[in-house]
Amino acid sequence: KQKEVIDYFGKEAWVKMMRIIVRTIRQYSHLIVLWFLCAQVVLISSVEAEVSDYVGEETFVWLSDIHFDSLFGEDESNGGPQCRNLDVLDPAHDIMSSMGCECNDALLNEVLTFASAFGSRNKPPSMVIVSGDLVRHGMDRVKKDPLDLYLDTISTVSKAVRDYFKADIPIVFALGNNDLFPDHKLDSGILKSVEGRLHNSFSLTEHQSKTFGTQGYLAYDMMLPTGDLTILSLNTNMFSKKLITDDGTQTFNPENQWTWMESELQRCRLESRHVWILGHIPPTIQSYSKGSPLWLNSHVDRYRSILEEYKGIIQTQLF
Repeated sequence: KQKEVIDYFGKEAWVKMMRIIVRTIRQYSHLIVLWFLCAQVVLISSVEAEVSDYVGEETFVWLSDIHFDSLFGEDESNGGPQCRNLDVLDPAHDIMSSMGCECNDALLNEVLTFASAFGSRNKPPSMVIVSGDLVRHGMDRVKKDPLDLYLDTISTVSKAVRDYFKADIPIVFALGNNDLFPDHKLDSGILKSVEGRLHNSFSLTEHQSKTFGTQGYLAYDMMLPTGDLTILSLNTNMFSKKLITDDGTQTFNPENQWTWMESELQRCRLESRHVWILGHIPPTIQSYSKGSPLWLNSHVDRYRSILEEYKGIIQTQLF
């Protein structure tokens, strides 16, 4: 896009614009750290539908990519914190994490305090959506009991989210690639352990626990003032080019998830329910590399065909 902008505005205007952006980032860097660094998406959203039998507004809190790091502020004896550049790490002065590092306890609580206070000042949210990656990057760098620390992180973050919102507000979860151990690897035993830690905090039903604990996907049915809604939370790790499994696709067969998704959509169509699709890894290209697709092309094609088939009831996609 840079070349297109330069061709349209001229090189001088491009350079001037970039200088303004850099000055703005420097001036407001403390706000950017708070808002963007570790809870990268804390979005208070209103979704207003225009479907004739579903007219109204729903407010929800959307949290994603928290990447909680309980080792922030500790030395390297247990692997240390996860930071892009350890030279900038200053736990003594950076109360709410450091630039380039991941989310610590103070930042997590600050974000949740803000998000929950917004709901109390305005219309209470209909739900809290958590679209994955509760856990820090580089958990495999931890030297002492990395699996225990990983599971403790799942427990800590899910309990914190639950504690900040009223018990009657449902929490909707989608599995991220860093919610696996190690990253991108689906393991049935570990997935069951994750389900056990989410079960109480996120109030999973018996059926949700079964599908999530064995496959990582689940459906949420809600009765809202604006109508009946189902959120299909996909395990997008199955569609990723980086997926790792011990037995290929025998345990985690993507075809089973597609079959489940279409069965749920058929049910929602028969019951006149509207549908939101939720996932962590989007069916798009990678923004951190040279345009590499995040999903295998075959899964992108399958997903698009399902969207076309059920476009009458699918209202939004959240990734």
